[in-house]
Amino acid sequence: MNNDATRFFNLLWASSTPMALWWQTCLKAAETMVAAPQVITHRTARMARAGSIPTPVDQREYAAMGAEKVVAFSQAWMNAANEIVTFQQQMANTALRQWWAMANLFNPVTAFTAPWSLMKAPIDLLSASSRAMSITPRVAHSVVKPIHAKATSNAKRLSRKKR
Repeated sequence: MNNDATRFFNLLWASSTPMALWWQTCLKAAETMVAAPQVITHRTARMARAGSIPTPVDQREYAAMGAEKVVAFSQAWMNAANEIVTFQQQMANTALRQWWAMANLFNPVTAFTAPWSLMKAPIDLLSASSRAMSITPRVAHSVVKPIHAKATSNAKRLSRKKR
């Protein structure tokens, strides 16, 4: 692969671009949709074999089933909340910087530097719009990530064990 193609590939899959985040989210969701039925099949068969008197190993697995879902979905909610709050703080910071630049136009001490701050305002707005475009894929990716991690790790772990 030549250098231009490598650079394009790295740009395409850089986690900062919305397109790359959507692709990564879709891939993780697809892997989760493949892993979840495998885990369900394995655990259902295990429950059927255990009958009404499960072994201590089965009991630990049953207890882990509920706990891991609570942990994975809690992490997903916390990740989404963290992304949204971070975005809101960035937007508030941008708005305050612009307000401060306009307020300083009337301050005689900072009147000479205030126009420079106003000239930077469009750059701040472009940066803010870029962050606004990427918030939805970042939230989606941060929600899918812990659920994907747990489902795929369970599928690998349970497929290694002897039945």
